[in-house]
Amino acid sequence: MSDIEKRKELKREWELIHPIDRPDWESFKRGTWKGRKLSHIWPMADIADRDRRAKEWTEHMAEVERCEALTTQHLN
Repeated sequence: MSDIEKRKELKREWELIHPIDRPDWESFKRGTWKGRKLSHIWPMADIADRDRRAKEWTEHMAEVERCEALTTQHLN
């Protein structure tokens, strides 16, 4: 596998991480980033944290869609 193919595969893996949990590209590329491991210490805290981040992401995407709709309306 060439270096370019390896880099593309690594980039795909990075993009599959939810944006809220996604580390910066440089840390991920170097392998210095480790995923959050709250579940083995506080399983309920991990669930609550995931729920909170999922809610924030949903709200963010709703705002993006609202802004896109306003922009499209304004252009027409």
